[in-house]
Amino acid sequence: MVIEAALLIAVPMAAAAGSAAGVSTAFTLSNGVFARVFPLAPAPLLFAATGLALRFTSVLPRAFGPLALVVAGLFVASGIAAIFSTAGLIAAIAMSILQEVWIVAAAIALLLRARTADAAVVNP
Repeated sequence: MVIEAALLIAVPMAAAAGSAAGVSTAFTLSNGVFARVFPLAPAPLLFAATGLALRFTSVLPRAFGPLALVVAGLFVASGIAAIFSTAGLIAAIAMSILQEVWIVAAAIALLLRARTADAAVVNP
């Protein structure tokens, strides 16, 4: 995501410098290349590793591990589809939204578990 952010920041910077080629290159790399590469490598690897790691711990509720593996598989499928069609690219972008939903849900689950643990310590 840092690479994508850097490319998106490069677009207005190149425009301010009057570099039409720089604007075109940064925009194309961000929207044309990165959006197709991210769902094929970094995203599914992160979610697959997280899903496998969660199988052997109780940090999050059990459902999060298998859901992370499903998200990883969907990222790969949408990434492959993104290579061949605009609909696949839209699916890959939608997967980024699903990724954020999973992360927010995991954060909420962690907060709820922390509160439950704190309450158990305070009121044994």
